[in-house]
Amino acid sequence: MRVKNVLYTRHARSRMRQHHISETSVVSALEIPEQLLPSIKNRYNALKKVTEGTIIRVTFVEETDHILVITVSPRKHFQKEA
Repeated sequence: MRVKNVLYTRHARSRMRQHHISETSVVSALEIPEQLLPSIKNRYNALKKVTEGTIIRVTFVEETDHILVITVSPRKHFQKEA
């Protein structure tokens, strides 16, 4: 699945630099998430294992013509679904 144009908030870019997470990894999580969970304010959390022992969580909102990445963070485990 090809995702729409991806835009990043300043906060998301900062977190990507801080945690050494590439745009390629973020887009991969958006295209083929291993887990996709609803969040607040019409947002979603896409989780994907990028390396052994490293999972990233990408919080985003889907707009009509693009996807806006709100934040990106590393995780040790997948989230438990409610």
